[in-house]
Amino acid sequence: AIYLAMLLGDQGEVSPSMRQNLARTGTSHLLVINGLHLGMVALVTYFLSFWLLRCFPRLLLRVNAVKIATLLAAIPVVFYAWVAGGSPSTQRAEVMVLAYLFLVFLGRPGEVWSALALAALIILSLSPLRLFSISFQLSFAAVALLVYLVPRLVEWTSKPKLDCPIPRSTAASLLFRIKEWAIVSGVATLATAPLAAFYFQIVSLLGILVNLAAIPLVLLLALPLGEAAVIAQALSLTPVAQFLLFLGHIPLWLGYHVIQWGAAVPGAAIITSTPTWLMIAAYYAVLVLAFYPQRTFLTWAAAGLAGVVLLISAALPLVTAPRGLEVTCLDTYGGLEGVVVTPENRRLAVFAALPPRWGRSAPGWGPLPGYLHWRQFRSLDLAIALNLGEANAGELLTLAGQFKVGSFWYGRRDRAGASYWDLANYLGDRGATPRSLERDQPPAAVGSVALKYVKLGPDAAPALEVAYQGRRVLLLPPVKKQAAKDLPEIDGSLEALVLPAQLASSENRSHIMDRLKPRRLVVYGDPGRAGAAPSTWPVPCQFTREGAVSLYLDAAGVSARQWRPPE
Repeated sequence: AIYLAMLLGDQGEVSPSMRQNLARTGTSHLLVINGLHLGMVALVTYFLSFWLLRCFPRLLLRVNAVKIATLLAAIPVVFYAWVAGGSPSTQRAEVMVLAYLFLVFLGRPGEVWSALALAALIILSLSPLRLFSISFQLSFAAVALLVYLVPRLVEWTSKPKLDCPIPRSTAASLLFRIKEWAIVSGVATLATAPLAAFYFQIVSLLGILVNLAAIPLVLLLALPLGEAAVIAQALSLTPVAQFLLFLGHIPLWLGYHVIQWGAAVPGAAIITSTPTWLMIAAYYAVLVLAFYPQRTFLTWAAAGLAGVVLLISAALPLVTAPRGLEVTCLDTYGGLEGVVVTPENRRLAVFAALPPRWGRSAPGWGPLPGYLHWRQFRSLDLAIALNLGEANAGELLTLAGQFKVGSFWYGRRDRAGASYWDLANYLGDRGATPRSLERDQPPAAVGSVALKYVKLGPDAAPALEVAYQGRRVLLLPPVKKQAAKDLPEIDGSLEALVLPAQLASSENRSHIMDRLKPRRLVVYGDPGRAGAAPSTWPVPCQFTREGAVSLYLDAAGVSARQWRPPE
């Protein structure tokens, strides 16, 4: 599976457990044909070509061995990128490696910044939107900080140079190379950590050590043998290709077992919330200013200021408490997704998916995990799925893997599928099997907020009522349009009612107003298909399709804020 991904860009046989091991050890880049792969191919070809040319001294008197080796190194890079299918990440890596080989051919190998700028210019000229791609940002951030930091760190960690340098022994040279490689691995991990946290919400703590062992085995040994096998197969030399793959399987097997061992270490990786762009900018400012070539009082002061901004930005969500009860409803694919935050800063996630019909696939995952990361939430006290099935089990599995969740509860179980059983097995292995709201004793409160589960029918998912200081909000799951006539009557009135678009049509207005008496409405789903319009209601009505809606309840009353996208 790893050979197919490295050589041909085919990741179809990579299992979820393998992806998890690679993510926990910071070695996911091994599956993607990137600059590191093509750089290794160019490096191996260059030194083999140079070594072969050195075997013919008379030839060296007539040709420039460096330029010929550089031209020969460019051939497998182009061939490799062509065989891999020319994906955007492969094209970007091809341009970066060829740009640097071009400078080596011109006799300017030290102008790495020029190669990096030339590669960025070519890539963005062909496709300006690549600037916003994950792979572009990770690649150029890693390469830029490698060029900037590695020479300084290697120089600072080495002994002062003597006027008459003493030749190093073999052991000393080996230790120097190991130290240099460890610095490269550490800088690459530091360079990509904030972007990995932003896009994947995970940061590997053992990535430096695992990459130190896995990359030589996988990229320096297994990859060239695999490349040679691809070339042999292209020349119809199948026995030779099979023999080369057999040899390459040995270092590849050793490298993956190192990755597997590192992933099994407790604390190998940490799940993080999504950092803001201000935090990412402050992080890179600290690295750049702290290692500035000519450090002065101003550079140290600027680095300290950036560090203070980074610490305040990270700590602010942890110390900020809500002013009252907060209920946020998100825009989804017809289902209900919301977050309840109590005045004690305790959190409850609410799910109710639109069940898939026969012949129609599940509506897909909603935005709740991304919203929780954006709010810098790291844990949830409760996760309640008013209905649990194939339509929302995958998203709950993502929630369980990326956050610390106190307990999972469900009201009605819909048709189960592969995602549901993945969720059940994952939570069962951790002793956190979802519990039923009907058969067990569900929590009656979260902090100072009371919870009540309203039964809507024998085969319907229950509704959830949250109350704080006598003010109540009722969250209805997706139901059929005719179910409005069967809604139960409640005592008193509701401050707000969160209901699906199927119930927000004009013919259901009288039933809802008479039975539930809401003072405010929040409608989720597609109001266009349901025929819902805010003008038909005598109370304020907001649609999540126009932006997420947050309700704030306290002793002074209720207020609402809609997070509308910028125009």
